[in-house]
Amino acid sequence: GRAKKSFIYLLLDPSFTQNLQHDETLDQKKLFKRFLSSIFYIGKGKHTRPYEHLIEAKAIQLKSRLEGASKKVEKILDIWKNGDGVISIEVFKNSLPVVAFNREAAMIEAIGLSNITNIKRGQFYGSCKSWSNSDKRRWGCLLLFKAFHIFLHEGENQLRPGDL
Repeated sequence: GRAKKSFIYLLLDPSFTQNLQHDETLDQKKLFKRFLSSIFYIGKGKHTRPYEHLIEAKAIQLKSRLEGASKKVEKILDIWKNGDGVISIEVFKNSLPVVAFNREAAMIEAIGLSNITNIKRGQFYGSCKSWSNSDKRRWGCLLLFKAFHIFLHEGENQLRPGDL
């Protein structure tokens, strides 16, 4: 579609962030590393897409059966079990879907699939498809750094089962 309704969302583990926007003892490089460590899922969405993962986790939690739960859902449940809430941040809002898909893919490429719970890599479209892997990763790093600054400005808002 041509509607600019897409965005990128990141699901974060607050045991890593620990209100890092209020931590004045660390330099920006260390804060950025902590931010990257907190990311456990990167997605492209619109409307309420980020919350669908939390609703899925809540449904599994109510059944008290983890069988067949994805790593992402298991991570959400672990965060809740520790008494914390999942942090969901939306970045690069009002994007065309194809642009959002490219951004999602670049960010996943930069952070590394093995470091998050995403099942598959993102998909590149258009001219981005022909970029070198290092250029895709470099762009992904820049996008993650911008997301980090958005997070610092917007702050940490945890979502618990009772919030859904």
